[in-house]
Amino acid sequence: MEQAIKQEFENLAVAIQKGFAQVDARFEQVDKRLNGIDMRLGGVESRLGAVEHEVSGIRKDMVYRHEFEDLAARTKYVERKLNIESGK
Repeated sequence: MEQAIKQEFENLAVAIQKGFAQVDARFEQVDKRLNGIDMRLGGVESRLGAVEHEVSGIRKDMVYRHEFEDLAARTKYVERKLNIESGK
């Protein structure tokens, strides 16, 4: 009887070992995928940094629409008061 119990424990140990081996293999696959994702994410971060740099350069030269319309109205008022014909 003891021999049968020992054999069952051995069988159980072998099954558990196989299960752990399968889990290890799956974790290796997941690690490879995560490494690939990390590399792609690094590329995305680089490109995003370049876009942010470009946008900050554009902002320096940008005039907001309400500011432009306000300036256009003021210019029109001054032209009318000085009796200057507009370029439009």
